[in-house]
Amino acid sequence: MSKGFGLWEVMLVLFVFINLTVDCARRHKKTPIWLNPCRAVEFRGGIRTRHTPSTPTQLQVTGRGHRASPKPLRRLRTQVAITYGHLASITPDLAKIICNRVSVLRAIRYQYDWLPMNQSQWYRKHVKCLDKKSKVLILLPKFQEGLQRFAATLEIMRTTKHSPTTTFECKARRQKVLDELYAKLTQLLCELDKTMSDLNIPPGERLSQEEADSFMPGFGRDITTGEMYDWGVLTSYENYVTEWHKIVRQVVGPKGDAKCPSRPHRNKVNPLPT
Repeated sequence: MSKGFGLWEVMLVLFVFINLTVDCARRHKKTPIWLNPCRAVEFRGGIRTRHTPSTPTQLQVTGRGHRASPKPLRRLRTQVAITYGHLASITPDLAKIICNRVSVLRAIRYQYDWLPMNQSQWYRKHVKCLDKKSKVLILLPKFQEGLQRFAATLEIMRTTKHSPTTTFECKARRQKVLDELYAKLTQLLCELDKTMSDLNIPPGERLSQEEADSFMPGFGRDITTGEMYDWGVLTSYENYVTEWHKIVRQVVGPKGDAKCPSRPHRNKVNPLPT
């Protein structure tokens, strides 16, 4: 006579089933949007036809005729300007729109170790004095890496179940703002990917889902912490886009190949007194 399953056997079967389910979900997990932004833009109807990249033999940094830059760089400049314009249109009333109370603490400078900052300072110190070709080769992967990090951060903010707001109206307005920002960011990332593909520039370091999961520690812990994250990330993103808007305009514009003037008098060593 066969014996029925005991508690131990049932627990063992459940344990095996849960592990198989988790493993299957991990293998079939969707690719993060920031690693394939053009697919997300196509899904929303932002692109009517698939992009067919060209394969130039060498990087061309000048356009035809009087154009200072080739068409891919000019398209990227336009998309950066669109993203910057959208941010500038909502920034003055952003705190009121999303009902953020910590925005009054404007003296606080938010810094997050996973988000880039001080991009203008980095550009002036390391890139500004290079030739245009070197600038483009360095700037585009760097820009891509930073946008991926902001995309992953905004994804956490807009998909977390517990919103750091108290009323339904505030939650709805906050969600609308985050969705619009994320959509513009995805379009910018897609245009950047196409530009790098057209110019035959290899992508920079890709942000993994595992690393992105470590962002925003304690975000859903309480309302105050959530509001501080909201305002800190959004102001950091505004500063980031503003700085890159200036950088891209300078590099893509007619003075993109201008090098820093040499000023030997600044480094002149005075002779020792006799």
